[in-house]
Amino acid sequence: MRAPAFLSSLSVFFALVACSGCGSPPAPAPAAPPAPAAPEPAGERVENPKYTAWSRVPPGTVATYAEVTDAAGTVTRRMSTLRLAERTDTFAVVEAEDWAPAADGGKTDAQSQSLKQLRWMGKPTGAAAKDLQRPAGTYADGTETLTVAGKKYDTRWYKYKGHVEAGETDTQVWYSDEVPGGLVRSVHRIPSLKKVITNELTGIKTN
Repeated sequence: MRAPAFLSSLSVFFALVACSGCGSPPAPAPAAPPAPAAPEPAGERVENPKYTAWSRVPPGTVATYAEVTDAAGTVTRRMSTLRLAERTDTFAVVEAEDWAPAADGGKTDAQSQSLKQLRWMGKPTGAAAKDLQRPAGTYADGTETLTVAGKKYDTRWYKYKGHVEAGETDTQVWYSDEVPGGLVRSVHRIPSLKKVITNELTGIKTN
């Protein structure tokens, strides 16, 4: 099953660089059970940022995103949600869904996935230990205040290179501790396909 689009940018909390839109999507699939999480790490450990990103909000909280794909001038749109289904002292379960908006306001090509994140991870070494959110392949980073969904967010951004079957990719992501899941915006470029995929937060709903 193709990973939901916004999940494609996060080495980022849920390993986003699954490159949504790189090919034709498969037929819609039913919700999958939570993927098995790795066993608790031995030795020195730190809190997993994928867990931390959901630790400040109650279960039921939903972050909604809009995706716009421009492929050599052909524009398509999708919507995505991340919902905190469960959180304990040792793990969090997040339900992810994406779909294409239908003309009648419904959903088409809806796909979903359940993601389980353990609270603790083995402490990394080197530069990764200083910034657990930093994606592999990062070549630039900084801070920026973004206004999305009518609100200002202080963000940390990263630019990083990757590779898919079509060739090299160039991605920029913006994160904020104020956003459940962390992601505020992502821009994913595939130069060989003249394709740009942009995802942006459109709202947060807390029960």
